[in-house]
Amino acid sequence: MKCRHGHSVTWKTMKTVHGAVHDGRHFRTGLTLLMAAMLLAAPAALFASGDEEAAADEPMKITWMSRYADSWAFEEIEARFNVDIESNGIFENDREKRELMLAAGEQPDVGHWWLVPIDSYNDGSSRSIPKDWIRQYAPNIAKMNDLYPLTWTFAENPDNRDELLAINGISANTDSSIMAIMFRTDWAANVGMPVPGYEENKRALDKWGRVYHYEWAMPLEWYEDLLRAFRDGDPDGNGQNDTIPFSAYNNKGWPFRLLYGMFGVSDGGNRLVDGELVTWEIDPGMRDFLIRMNQWYEEGLIDQEFATIDRTKAWEKVAQGVVGSAAHAVYNYAGADYALGRPPNSFVPDEEIGTGAEVVMIPGPVGPTGIQGGRAYSAVSAVGNYSLFIGSQVSDEKLKKILEILNWTHGTDEGFIYFRYGKPGAHCDWEGEPWDSACILRDATDIPDDISAHGAIGAYPVYLTADRTKFFLPRVVADFYRDWVLADSGQQYTLRPHRWDILNETGLADVRARVGATLETLFNEFFFKAITGDIDAAADWDAYVAEWRKAGGDQIIAELQQAPIVSEFRQGRLTY
Repeated sequence: MKCRHGHSVTWKTMKTVHGAVHDGRHFRTGLTLLMAAMLLAAPAALFASGDEEAAADEPMKITWMSRYADSWAFEEIEARFNVDIESNGIFENDREKRELMLAAGEQPDVGHWWLVPIDSYNDGSSRSIPKDWIRQYAPNIAKMNDLYPLTWTFAENPDNRDELLAINGISANTDSSIMAIMFRTDWAANVGMPVPGYEENKRALDKWGRVYHYEWAMPLEWYEDLLRAFRDGDPDGNGQNDTIPFSAYNNKGWPFRLLYGMFGVSDGGNRLVDGELVTWEIDPGMRDFLIRMNQWYEEGLIDQEFATIDRTKAWEKVAQGVVGSAAHAVYNYAGADYALGRPPNSFVPDEEIGTGAEVVMIPGPVGPTGIQGGRAYSAVSAVGNYSLFIGSQVSDEKLKKILEILNWTHGTDEGFIYFRYGKPGAHCDWEGEPWDSACILRDATDIPDDISAHGAIGAYPVYLTADRTKFFLPRVVADFYRDWVLADSGQQYTLRPHRWDILNETGLADVRARVGATLETLFNEFFFKAITGDIDAAADWDAYVAEWRKAGGDQIIAELQQAPIVSEFRQGRLTY
């Protein structure tokens, strides 16, 4: 029984509160008071009990960061978990809206808002998550985390290692160097440069037979001769020497990653050179790369417009059939419906499929010192990317419910498909065997009228484990990822930084906030001017390095010296 204030009332309590001492003198008075109290309490107790039962049946309200307010997947979650999901209508990649949301302190209960976990926690926008609760309320996710143990280390609370500051993603498909040198093998043959061993060792990367992979230790000198042949010959047979040998654009990363990779440099990374830690901006390998690229530029091997065009324009040139070779695409574009207008697919137009026209994807050339490859797409590890945050306003009770939901949406294949694509047969269709192939999104016009036009919720956190690549890649590419990209073959072409502020324990972010823009400007100016010949990379290198160090670069390196060693971290050891 409860009193009108909602507190539990026992016989002993009532005697004490109302003065009904159980002895001969006060028995009658106490009994009278007791009965009066019971009469007063009974209706209130009944009303309070009914209230609690109604509240218990009422769905728990959870706000979620998603651009879709009417997602079918939200409806499915609500039905399964007796919750009321409210989308805030903000797309995770809409930076302006995302930042306004955080500035106003309007973070949802669940969301991916692109902050470093410790920063999000320290500024009060997110809360911590006990690891034990993940095991208890999201055991499916815990099992996946155990397969990728670094998920338990990324985003740890530095003040309590038993807590995480975000739910970490797993993107196994990015844990290697997944970019490649691309060119049409029939064009290479047309200019007298057939690819040695190609026919015997090529591996199909799409269902049409236009994109192939070839694992080959391609000598830099051979590749340079091919580019010259594209420049001087007539690879497409149109009677004109109008082919751009090597396509690039105004970015230091994708277009050139495999080329400075052959000099040991990884973009955004650092390494030991003669025992000294150097970042990619001042790595001697970068100097040697720039000298070589200036030679290419002077010879007309690089698109002469590269410094003034963006990736969209560079991709357009590939689709127009005026590019001989490029390196600005990833393996998972091969054969993907959403990427048919991008390289490598766009090297071979649909009308030429089956005519002997093929584009090959090859690891980067073997450089002057024997290095072949480039940076891992995810610099350090397949985990820790695209973290999911829990808003600081979320109670323990609500967090437990959210973990139960994530246990299904990300911890089961069914929930993963619903969360990421929608309902099979309505929002997407299986490429092959149901639940064992890619789910291809339908056009909006093909979605039934009796179901929400939006099926999915979002993509974050990404839980793309090795066995789930089959859900988002054409099967032939998914198998390639399993057998090559995620195996030792792919890893051997992968460059990783020597040190990385994995747990955000250093003052690196603060230093970058102060000096990063200045250093980036210095680097960009030297990079592009060195390639185009406006400055002499060899003669001006030492002066540039000194200026970069003085402008704050030495502070960056000092902070990196305190960061964990990546090779050790990947073995599960925090070594400084």
